[in-house]
Amino acid sequence: MPYATRQDLEKRYTVEEVAQLEASGRDIDQALIDADADIDSYLGTRYPLPIVGAVPERLVTAASDIARFRLYGISSDGEPLERYKLQLSWLRDVSKGLADVPGLIPRGDSLASVGPGNVRHGQAKSRFDWDAY
Repeated sequence: MPYATRQDLEKRYTVEEVAQLEASGRDIDQALIDADADIDSYLGTRYPLPIVGAVPERLVTAASDIARFRLYGISSDGEPLERYKLQLSWLRDVSKGLADVPGLIPRGDSLASVGPGNVRHGQAKSRFDWDAY
């Protein structure tokens, strides 16, 4: 299941912009496929793939921004470039466990442990190298 569709691009950036990019020889479908592959390379470290069920809106936004950047190609700067950088930064944080994808359960977690109102407890693993002492 794709994270974003042509309609998602048109809704976020306008029908005219998407049509103009397509008229300039850009392949909308391929840009969306490539955006999904980019996203999966980050999500796969924490979440089981493929995503089953409804795609979280946060992933639709990320896929749309990444696909739009790819459609502009090397001429991409300004807003498309900034949105692309923002999405990559968020995806890096997701892969490191610093951010989550709302609606997805990380690999190894149970539904009960991540539900609303539940508190996780325990001692976090130290990032300090105690063996050096």
